[in-house]
Amino acid sequence: MSGAPAPQARVSVVISCFNYVRFVAPAVASALDQRGCEVEVVVVDDGSSDGSVEALGTFGDRIRVLEKPNEGQGSALSAGYAASRGDVLIFLDADDLLLEGAALSSARALSDTSVSKAHWSMPVVDAEGDPTGELLDPDLVEGDLRRHVAAEGPLSERVLPSPPMSGNAFSRWFLDRVMPVPALYRLRADDYLSGLAPAFGAIVRLAPQSLYRMHGANLHLAQDFEQIYGFEQSHYELVARIVAETYARDGVPHELSAWDRFSWAKRLARTVRAITEAVPAGERLALIDEGLLGVTGELSGRGVIAFGERDGEWGGSPVSDEAALAELERLRAASVRYIALAWPAFWWLEEYPRLAAALGDCRRLPVGEDAVLIFGPADA
Repeated sequence: MSGAPAPQARVSVVISCFNYVRFVAPAVASALDQRGCEVEVVVVDDGSSDGSVEALGTFGDRIRVLEKPNEGQGSALSAGYAASRGDVLIFLDADDLLLEGAALSSARALSDTSVSKAHWSMPVVDAEGDPTGELLDPDLVEGDLRRHVAAEGPLSERVLPSPPMSGNAFSRWFLDRVMPVPALYRLRADDYLSGLAPAFGAIVRLAPQSLYRMHGANLHLAQDFEQIYGFEQSHYELVARIVAETYARDGVPHELSAWDRFSWAKRLARTVRAITEAVPAGERLALIDEGLLGVTGELSGRGVIAFGERDGEWGGSPVSDEAALAELERLRAASVRYIALAWPAFWWLEEYPRLAAALGDCRRLPVGEDAVLIFGPADA
């Protein structure tokens, strides 16, 4: 998988831009600065009104610019894919940057025709391009995961996580099978492509090849829980259907009946359903979820407090068993009568035995127990 690419290999860097005049020129420059293989740069402007198109004009005929009405990220990527000619495609967000050698490394990884995608962790920079010291998605999967997809589904925890869009390179043969991106993905089109890639071919993990810019206006960060929850359910149903239909057509054995059990989206749905069934509207509950479920403030009329809350957000895992128990006692003193322990934090029961014993003294409500444990008062 790491051999040199075929001489005719071409890498297409497709940059999607919507009102990122501040960042798009550095993104384009980073794509043009690639060496070692043939690279084309296609920029899709998705209806910008801030001067982005004018900024792109300074690059002349070194890039191809497509202008279209604003229809979202998925539509922009589909347009760029259709206009590109590369054997390998890197979809670069207009606020991110490619590192030197990204195109060549991607071409080498994807010269193996069994590989559908290469991906990498991304160092984070701030709005000015200065490193923050953070590494996005330090733990990524790799290898041929198709047996896991067949057994557990395309979005099981065994085949995730995957980095944001700029941390991926895709084989054209894979994209030819799954493009265009459906209308659901006005945002988060990376979820569609990365959700399907492990079902079609092997995944290669590379050293960092791009930088992720965190600037406060990243569009996906602005969604509330209800939006995220609705998207996750629709996303799972669509991707699972595509994979199931593909495997059935190709004669690939798969355990469709088991997929819901391993799906993050379906476990999240079972968690939400269990909370709404067990906790009366108007009550408050403390949620132990490692800050991963995205529930903040309120859930269907129930107040939600992060266990270990600091300034309105999850403050991290307790430093000790005594700290965990003290937080439970603080919540009880504040008349929080329900505790929900979601599956990403089930390990707390072993890590904090005194907390586990205290929860054991509460009434454990018999709902959704593969996804969440809910502890309530004796009269619940």
